[in-house]
Amino acid sequence: MPSENTKETGRRFIEALQALEHDGEPRVEAMVALFGEGATLTNAALKQAGAVRQGRDGARAFWSEYARTFLGARTTFAQVTHNDRAIGLFWSTSGPETNGRGGKVAALDYDGATLIELDEAGAIVHFHGYYDTRELTL
Repeated sequence: MPSENTKETGRRFIEALQALEHDGEPRVEAMVALFGEGATLTNAALKQAGAVRQGRDGARAFWSEYARTFLGARTTFAQVTHNDRAIGLFWSTSGPETNGRGGKVAALDYDGATLIELDEAGAIVHFHGYYDTRELTL
């Protein structure tokens, strides 16, 4: 059974992500505040590169890059699941053509899932985004 703390962290994460997509880098710190000091962050693209982001500084770098790349995107959540220490998010992201990473890219339209693991206090300790990188060419 999900704890209220887990549900609240899930709600705050969704709100922070949607604010980040709308307002960009000024909203990064609200997202970073959800992560624990020893957190790890990865996704399909980072995994292909053999990389992982760690700690709050890693979360800041991860979400700053996201804000620069996906400003104007919109993520909708088809399903959000919880248990006492984890959140599963099933989502779709779409958006206009963007200038991410210095060059124009096609309009966004991709789906994925994210697993978020929490510590006892409700801070995110592990974030892993799963999606098909072929759907996202930046």
